Amino acid sequence: MKYRLRNKVPGRTAFTNPPHFSYEAPMSTSPSKQHSLSLQKKLLITLVIVALGFILAQLLVINFFVYPSYVALERNKGKTDIERCLNALGREIHYLDKFTHDWSSWDDSYEFIVDGNKDYIDSNLQTSTFVDNEIHLIFYVGARGSVVWGKAVDLESEGTVQIKDFPEKTWPLYHHLLASDDRIISGLFMSDCGPMLVASRPILHTDHTGPSHGRLIMGRLLNEDYIKVLQEQTQVKWTMTPMDQVSSELTSAEIELLQGSEKLKFRVQSDALIVYTIYNDLREKPALLLRAEISREISQQGLKTVSYAFMGSILGVFSIFTLLMVFLNRIIVRPVSILTRNVVTIRDSENLALLGRNESRDEIGVLHSEINHLIEKLFFYQQRLRGLSSQLLVSEETERRRFASELHDRIGQTLTIAKMRLDALGTTATSATDREEAVELSGLLGQLIQEARTLTFELSPPMLYEIGLCAALEWLVDVYKEQHELTVHLQCCEVPKDDNSTLAVMAFQIVRELLMNVVKHARTDEVDIEIVIRDDELLITVSDQGIGMAVDRSAELIGSSKKAFGLFSIRERLSNFGGSLVIDSKPGKGTTITFAIPFYDIELD
Repeated sequence: MKYRLRNKVPGRTAFTNPPHFSYEAPMSTSPSKQHSLSLQKKLLITLVIVALGFILAQLLVINFFVYPSYVALERNKGKTDIERCLNALGREIHYLDKFTHDWSSWDDSYEFIVDGNKDYIDSNLQTSTFVDNEIHLIFYVGARGSVVWGKAVDLESEGTVQIKDFPEKTWPLYHHLLASDDRIISGLFMSDCGPMLVASRPILHTDHTGPSHGRLIMGRLLNEDYIKVLQEQTQVKWTMTPMDQVSSELTSAEIELLQGSEKLKFRVQSDALIVYTIYNDLREKPALLLRAEISREISQQGLKTVSYAFMGSILGVFSIFTLLMVFLNRIIVRPVSILTRNVVTIRDSENLALLGRNESRDEIGVLHSEINHLIEKLFFYQQRLRGLSSQLLVSEETERRRFASELHDRIGQTLTIAKMRLDALGTTATSATDREEAVELSGLLGQLIQEARTLTFELSPPMLYEIGLCAALEWLVDVYKEQHELTVHLQCCEVPKDDNSTLAVMAFQIVRELLMNVVKHARTDEVDIEIVIRDDELLITVSDQGIGMAVDRSAELIGSSKKAFGLFSIRERLSNFGGSLVIDSKPGKGTTITFAIPFYDIELD
């Protein structure tokens, strides 16, 4: 898409008045009603869309945020309940371990594990000890695995039971409840009679000294009665099932996930939320599947709440919708219908010109007169701003050149003399420290001199005035290659020099701005610049293969966005001096910008 902006009037622009034209009001039967009706329809459609959008947004919020928050609360409750169950088991193991510790760290127990005296058995190891403390198993095992005393009791019948995992005479040394050191062992043990909470501690003196000659093992079966007690403590309806007895309620894949990364598994039913987790035994192997059942009261109550809120909001939307229609019709539709005639007149005029006289003294007449005043002011200030812009450009370049000259002739020379004198002082210094400091300061002065030279070139390149445009652009190409890694392919013809180099200065400034645009926006590392002279004009083309841009249909719109303001500024400068600008760009196809400057003699005041 190509748009050419051209102004063939060089130099300063004379301030003139905008053109006039006369008009008659459109001969429409009832334009006011026609446009009011259209506006009413648009307002109606807009309000309907807004109302439907609000309802849809509310549905989305309810569906994706509000109701899921209730479900999340319900899941958090399920997580909390299952954690209470786990904590209850951990607490029971802790109490059992503490009870075992009280018995194992006792001088009488220490003597008993050594001599096995009968008095200790008669005093402490009667059936009542098991029943009173709800202990199903007590074993005293020597250091080599021999059983000094041991028994497992059914608390209901108070009779002795045999458990294969706890031999009556000798335990293998690799038994999970035995240890060669004084390690404390406690946790869940899966026995042939069912899951059992166990604790194993070394038998020591009351003051916890040794050496230990054996271990005391106590156990408590997790039977149905015990589970009921824990359910009452936790106020949670939960059960446990050994892993080898898990039914088809969970798939093998779900069980594997519970054993791996997932610690909890939720299953939603119509009236309950089921939470699953796995409890490991003292070997950290999966032993029990815990199942907690939580009522879905939270989500059900949340569903009722959001339903009532949604119905109430719909009623509110329709009430507000009706009030807005009445209100907008009075404050917007009617006033806009009065302004429609003037808008249609300006639209049909095909150019921005003063409207004809209107003798009416009502609001339309006042508006008509004010529009004319605005057009006059806009035209006047547009002409004036263009003139000021051209003067500012000339003044700016003059000041740049003067400041660069002052920087080079005064500050640069002074710094050079200071460096030479400092170098001389350094060579004559007797102290090594003074010589080193002189060398360091000389290096800093040299760096400062180089930065001053660079700043001088950036303000106003001397070769632009001394050699010409092509030499200045070659220097600019090297700068962008070094600072921005931008490769510029320059084809430059010899440009005639004038006394004030106005054309070269303007061309150099515009090329520098276009290169900076390439660095900032084009996303490419190569640019082509071609400079030719054609028909008394300097024609410069800057092209790249970057991401391109969308060019507005109307050339007057260049500069309407922040990104295009630089192009707008370039266009205005060219227009003030009779130049032109052509932009050829599409998204993804690169950008080619061509501008022309006529050979007019413009003084730098």
